[in-house]
Amino acid sequence: MRAARLAILAASVAGCSAKDQPREANTPAAADVAPAPPEPALFSENETWTAGEAVARLGDATEDVRAAVRLVRLARLRPLSVPDPLPVECAARLRVRALGESRWALGIEQAQDALRLRGTVLIDSDGSAALAAEGLDEELAVLRCSEDTRRFPHVLVLPDRVLLLSNGLAPALVGRSLPGCRFEWRRESGRPEIVLLWVGGAGESRRSEVVARYRWDALEALFAGPAADALPQPEGAFFELDEKASAALLPVGGRTPPPAPIVITPPPSEDDGPDH
Repeated sequence: MRAARLAILAASVAGCSAKDQPREANTPAAADVAPAPPEPALFSENETWTAGEAVARLGDATEDVRAAVRLVRLARLRPLSVPDPLPVECAARLRVRALGESRWALGIEQAQDALRLRGTVLIDSDGSAALAAEGLDEELAVLRCSEDTRRFPHVLVLPDRVLLLSNGLAPALVGRSLPGCRFEWRRESGRPEIVLLWVGGAGESRRSEVVARYRWDALEALFAGPAADALPQPEGAFFELDEKASAALLPVGGRTPPPAPIVITPPPSEDDGPDH
């Protein structure tokens, strides 16, 4: 299962080379070709660094990835982005991004946006490291680092929720019912925002549509946007956010979904009782 998850994540890296992929032992190629000698440790020089020595190098663009990988190993983590052993092709796409004066993120840089990381590990100034998301969420989560946190925060975006990176990970927008929808980070007219994207239909009729926009109010430190609204299809369908769990939601616009019908079950009649 973990190998399959790593393959999914590695695909976003433009792939590790074929020589790094495991080969079935009973294939003809395995019988005809002698096994290649093991590759030397990619970052052998960092294997003796203490946590403090590694943290001190996180601000050095020539050593930050090696330092972050060392801290991942010291924390005994197994993120999808940092397999052990670490192939050269995968290491080449690892990036460290500063999230403030005392926090960093290590992850796989996305080709379409250098500030998007997948398989993210969060590192603190004391040398501790933790996965930004675990299980299936680790494959789906995308960290979007901000160019300017005074205008827009660092966010971890998953299909059903958006988390703010402050002292920890805080739920900002959380879906209660999102049929056919997912959250995405986008830039509209030069301004970053979170959108809720609906995808529906099948075959040639399949289409996508932004059904809600959440714009960051820097003064309030909240996302302004609808808590609920109608969906393009089917008729009567709505999406709805969990307002109690969405700690950074400022409800603006949208429509409230109709209340669920109240079903009244009549009490059993006396005639339905047990025979005496």
